[in-house]
Amino acid sequence: MPTQEYSKSRSISLLLLIILLVEVILIYHTASLLYVGVYRPTFFFGLFGAQVPLVFMNRSGYKSLYEAYSVQVIIILIVPLVFFFTKPEYTYDQGMQDVLSAYSLNTQGVLLPAYKCIPVKQDVGGIGIADYMYYYIVESECQHVVLFHPVTGDMIELDKAF
Repeated sequence: MPTQEYSKSRSISLLLLIILLVEVILIYHTASLLYVGVYRPTFFFGLFGAQVPLVFMNRSGYKSLYEAYSVQVIIILIVPLVFFFTKPEYTYDQGMQDVLSAYSLNTQGVLLPAYKCIPVKQDVGGIGIADYMYYYIVESECQHVVLFHPVTGDMIELDKAF
C-alpha cells in the first residue's frame, strides 16, 4: 500500500509531466502554424516519453523536494530554450514577404500552391529542421516558382512548378 508521502510525490511528478506535455503540444502547434512542416519538433516527444518513468519512482529517499524533482524541472525549463534556439530563422510568412519584396510585389501576387514546403536533397540544417524549403508561386509579368531557405533566407528560382 503506497504511503501518503509516495502519493504526494507521485502527484507532483504528474503535475510536472503535464506541464511538460503542455509545453510540447504548444511547441508542436506553433511549429506547424508558423513553420509549415519545415520545423519538426518530434524530438520533444522523446523528452516527454523519458519523463514518464520518473512519475512512478519512489522519491522518499531524497533529502529535499528540489533534489527529487530537479531533473523534471530542468527539462521543463530547457524545452522552450531549445525550441527558441533551434527554430528556423524565417517563418513561412516572413519568407513570403522576402520573396514578394525581391520581386517588388504585394501579397496579391502570391498564388497558393498545393504545398507550402517541399523536400530538398541538401541539408537545411539544425536540430528539428527537416530537409524542406518553403515553396512559393508568385505572379508578376510571368510566373515565378521560388524556394526559400528557412534558415539562411536564400532564394532559388525554379524553372517550373511542382
